[in-house]
Amino acid sequence: MSQEPASDEWEVLTEYAVELPVDGSQDSPFHTLGIEFGPFERGDKLRMSNLPKGWTIEYSEPHRYHLMVDDRDRARVRVHNKGHVHMRIIPRFSISRDVDFGDVNHNARFCLWDANVKVGSPNKVRVDKEYTLPSRKRHPKIHEDRCRTYEAEARGIFIKWLQEHYPKWEDDLAHWDEDYDTKIDESRT
Repeated sequence: MSQEPASDEWEVLTEYAVELPVDGSQDSPFHTLGIEFGPFERGDKLRMSNLPKGWTIEYSEPHRYHLMVDDRDRARVRVHNKGHVHMRIIPRFSISRDVDFGDVNHNARFCLWDANVKVGSPNKVRVDKEYTLPSRKRHPKIHEDRCRTYEAEARGIFIKWLQEHYPKWEDDLAHWDEDYDTKIDESRT
C-alpha cells in the first residue's frame, strides 16, 4: 500500500503539467519563450515542464512529431519524441525550393517562407523567384549547376528583402508579434 505524500511533497509532484525533452531545454530561447522546466537527472530523456499561458501541444500526424502552439495558434516549437528525443525552435523565416512547383525537370521556384500562420495552414510565401532550367534528363549536369546558381541568386534577393523588412530575421524569436506584418501584406496586394 503506497503512502499519501505530505501536502508540501504533493505540490512539488504536481507543479509541472507536460513532459518535454531534456535535449534542447537548456537553451535560453525556450526560457525566453516562457517555458518553465523542472529538474531532471543525468540520463533522463524527458523533464516535467510548464508551457506559457494559452500554449498547447498538438500532434502533427503527417510529420509524426508534436508542435508547441502559442496563444495565437502558431506553431513555435517542434518536439520529437521518437528516436533522438529533442525539441527545436521553429524559425519564422526559411528559404528553400518549392518542390510542388511545376515540372521539376524544367522549372524551379525558390521561396522565402513565413511560418507566422495558423497551425495547419501552409507557410506564406513572402517573396519568390521562378526560373526555367535546361532539361534534367538531357542535360543533368547543366541542370544541377544552374539550379545551384539560381538558388544562390534567389537567396541573395531574399536576404536583402529580409534585412530591409525584418532586420533581426536570423533571430528565431524576433518579429513574431509585430503589426508591421499587416502593412507588408497590404503593400503586396
